[in-house]
Amino acid sequence: MVVAIVACAGFVTLGIAAYLLFDGRTPAPQSRYRGIDVLGQMQASFRLVDTTGRIRTPADFRGKPLVVYFGFLNCPDVCPTFLNKMKAVKAALASDGDVFQVALVTLDPRRDTPEAMRDYLAVFDPAYVGLIPHPGELDALLVRFKAFAQTGAPDATGNYTVDHTTFGYVFDKEARLRLLMPHELTVDDWVRDLRQLL
Repeated sequence: MVVAIVACAGFVTLGIAAYLLFDGRTPAPQSRYRGIDVLGQMQASFRLVDTTGRIRTPADFRGKPLVVYFGFLNCPDVCPTFLNKMKAVKAALASDGDVFQVALVTLDPRRDTPEAMRDYLAVFDPAYVGLIPHPGELDALLVRFKAFAQTGAPDATGNYTVDHTTFGYVFDKEARLRLLMPHELTVDDWVRDLRQLL
């Protein structure tokens, strides 16, 4: 059993285990991608409200790769690290950098209001899209993406964190879930894979 483990503010965050991704199947050893090619093995999608109140689905971004990440605004390390990595990937792709879209799906819709998400994401890139699930639909969304999230107990000040999956999910230009990108992949790895999807 393979499990990706990432530390998050003193907590242990579990990524997706390979056995959960493939239900016992092993990804093709000759994959041309640095990430995990899941085309045909995962049918995950979403229908979520963005920070302007518009309902968004992967089809809205058809024609360009879409990178989806599950996180929350009070995440102290892995979330801002990921968003900064995407900023570096965009810069490395130069003129092709605007040809892929980043979307952050909040795991903390109670605290992550549309206004807060817009302000937060604008620090990294104003083009980033914030997606906000209703609390009642978050669990089903995580199941579809075979993702993990667990809200921790509040501290004395009422603050809490959320342990969560750290993979990036990449939809291709046809709005199909194509790649799962482990947290440890480098900017160069991302650039290599995204170029193949452009």
